[in-house]
Amino acid sequence: MANLLRRGIIQPLFRLSRRVARHRHARLTRLLYVFARDFCDTVDNRDFDLATNGECHLLEQLAPLAPEFEVIYDVGANRGEWSLAAHRYLPAAHIHAFELCAPIYRKLVDNIRSVPEIQPWPLGMGDCEADVEVWYSPNNDQLSAAHPLPHVPTEKLEGKVVRGDAFAREHGHQRIDLLKIDVEGMEHLVLAGLEELLSAGRVGMIQFEYSGIAHDTHFLLKDFYRLLEGHGFVLGKLFPDGVHFKRYERRDDDLLWANYVAVRTDRQGWIEALSSPDAVIRGQARSARATG
Repeated sequence: MANLLRRGIIQPLFRLSRRVARHRHARLTRLLYVFARDFCDTVDNRDFDLATNGECHLLEQLAPLAPEFEVIYDVGANRGEWSLAAHRYLPAAHIHAFELCAPIYRKLVDNIRSVPEIQPWPLGMGDCEADVEVWYSPNNDQLSAAHPLPHVPTEKLEGKVVRGDAFAREHGHQRIDLLKIDVEGMEHLVLAGLEELLSAGRVGMIQFEYSGIAHDTHFLLKDFYRLLEGHGFVLGKLFPDGVHFKRYERRDDDLLWANYVAVRTDRQGWIEALSSPDAVIRGQARSARATG
């Protein structure tokens, strides 16, 4: 059936698309290109809205496990939207929201003022304690970063970063149950500063952002997989219906924006709660083929 479908429908469509694509300057071709690009972005989940890109869904799936989440770090908290969502679904957790860019930190403080379970910190995290340059974007503060982004008007400010291990030790945090990192390409430095906790198995789950900035940092998705699998995590891409946990493939390093989730393999209940139905079905199919 699959071969008949391929020969009867898919291959003729491919041939037609190649003929149309040769007229790349035609208006219809440009409209089809925009539609196809938006379609691919939707399939790949290039969505920055917490409510629709799977981030809130992930927290909702964790809600029945709320007693297991006591300490949460939100590194790169921006205005606090994610911290507030985490508090909504995991209300008993103590959330530490880190934001090193002073103008954004002030907005964070205002937004979480009525939620005592969220503690703001005017700090970033890295692989050492240091004063760093931060490039603030007044027009869109979500594009502020530790290095200037192309074609984004920015102002150079100063901020401070600390090692996560040292911060946790100073504040008596024996473990981090959920670590969310969104620091515009410096995620690997945050992880380097948490080497002690990671090696000791005291970080239960990590959500981190991966994007084209990896082209500049030279820390690719394969490096995240190598690092975190070495610390006993299973990884997958976040989608609106859950996390597609899978082994790394070279084609995954597409430099397109995405959120990834890593969960320690000894947290099987968490993995099952977060897995997307598509990933579960594929896994069952693979198991059936292997035992059939």
